[in-house]
Amino acid sequence: MKILLLAPQPFFQQRGTPIAVNLVLKVLSKRGTCVDLLTYPEGEDVLHPGLRIFRSKRLSFASQIPPGFSWKKLVHGLFLFCSAFSLCRRNRYAVVHAVEESVFIAMLLKLFFGVPYLYDMDSSLADQLVESQPFLKCLAPFFHCMERNAIRGSQGVLAVCDTLVQVAKKHGAKNVLLLPDISLLEEGTPGENITVIQKEFKVLSPIVLYIGNFEAYQGIDLLLESAVLLKMTRDFHLVFIGGTNKHIAFYNNKAKQLGLETITRFLGQRPVSDIRAYLEQADILVSPRIRGNNTPMKVYTYLHSGKVVLATKIVSHTQVLSESICALADPTPEAFSSRLSYLLQNETERKQLGEAGKKFVEKDYSFPAFEQKLEKFYSTLLSQ
Repeated sequence: MKILLLAPQPFFQQRGTPIAVNLVLKVLSKRGTCVDLLTYPEGEDVLHPGLRIFRSKRLSFASQIPPGFSWKKLVHGLFLFCSAFSLCRRNRYAVVHAVEESVFIAMLLKLFFGVPYLYDMDSSLADQLVESQPFLKCLAPFFHCMERNAIRGSQGVLAVCDTLVQVAKKHGAKNVLLLPDISLLEEGTPGENITVIQKEFKVLSPIVLYIGNFEAYQGIDLLLESAVLLKMTRDFHLVFIGGTNKHIAFYNNKAKQLGLETITRFLGQRPVSDIRAYLEQADILVSPRIRGNNTPMKVYTYLHSGKVVLATKIVSHTQVLSESICALADPTPEAFSSRLSYLLQNETERKQLGEAGKKFVEKDYSFPAFEQKLEKFYSTLLSQ
């Protein structure tokens, strides 16, 4: 049996969707499936039994592909389709596993070669496109029509959260599996030479830690504006892990403009295997996302660390999180800074919420649970 997996991202890189793709590859490899992975030219190779990696054409004028919609993705998408077409001409695939927007490539491959596809749905592409590019709002009905056709034409949909399960069912999906992201702490252990944040960056006061990319929807601006209000009443340090060099430079400059240069630290990218060490050094973990309907992968790792999590009260978070396992605040600087201030003052509540969050993740959001669900889904569909 051979599967073609389409991943329209730089792979492998230390960010949400590529990490999720790697988890799928790990499961398929363990079940003895041969997988041809077609992805962008950027990223590092990974090794799994039965895996072959193919990459679309490298384009020097469209390098450093960011998350989300961009002209670079449109250009690379065209070359990804050409490579996928070539692979389907040379190989006989049982199914195409299409991640995110590559589902539209999978639709064409089904038309030309008759190969069925699964839709790995990490977000509503129609909603995401309109939210990120407001000038396209007039085309929203067309985008939703395209999304509906992609869902109906698939053999099954893997949805990362409850909201997307409902979207898939509303559009007439044949089979739907809720396959949420999982904690990544079990995927590695802390590096041997991780320098404690306090020593390396001379941070002595309580640490508020953010991990993730710096795209606008992640709410970095909200977090910095909250820190301005909080700085007047509390001692703390704000530490960021992740982001491109361009984004780091931008937000480092904004932090200086807001008078936060003495309490903010941007550490850049860090290996997933080292994340546990940084989480253990933090006092509060934050997810200040301001929009979206898919739950960010990092919240599961945050919760699993046993540290208290503060997240914005939007559907992206509340479809999984509740105030019994974390702290929630409205996505405004005033509300977020107020809740952050309260947590900084109350170590007992931080500990209680941290312990509750850890138990919550250990029950349903581990790799064995992920593997069991995906294995059963594949076995059922392929037997048909």
